[in-house]
Amino acid sequence: MASTGADLDFLRASVTKQGALVRQLKADGAPAASVQEAVEELQALRKKLDEQSALCPQDDSNKWKVNKKALEDTMIRRMFVVPSFEIHGGVAGLFDYGPPGCALKENLVSLWRQHFVLEDAMLQIECTTLTPYPVLKASGHVDRFEDLMVKDTKNGECFRADKLLEDFIENLCVSCFE
Repeated sequence: MASTGADLDFLRASVTKQGALVRQLKADGAPAASVQEAVEELQALRKKLDEQSALCPQDDSNKWKVNKKALEDTMIRRMFVVPSFEIHGGVAGLFDYGPPGCALKENLVSLWRQHFVLEDAMLQIECTTLTPYPVLKASGHVDRFEDLMVKDTKNGECFRADKLLEDFIENLCVSCFE
């Protein structure tokens, strides 16, 4: 009986998951018996995957279908990307680039820049980086830093006190030198 692409995808995902478990057990210093049991399970899954792959007919219509979870696991395992702020609990949907991811991104940006910025004389910008609250809290930015605000009693507008003072001093200096 031939396997379907879904069966193979499930087996591949199982191999990836078991491999991650083995690495985690080793990193945590788990007992050798637990690690060995997990390694044996991984080897059995790999053998089953190899057997099923050999039985699966090569179908060109299935050629470009991608198992998103398996692809994501591979990208994380190979460090193309890593979950952002992972040591602080992570943030859904945000990733940092690992070494191969940085190289790939740099190559793509270079090609994009060559085509659009240099050849078409377009302008390039970069935007801000998002930082979640737990990271700012852990770094001390939440507890130790604050911007004092002042409120205009006439119209109710709020201003940062330091910016208001900077603007006042700048206007004062400009009027002094006129």
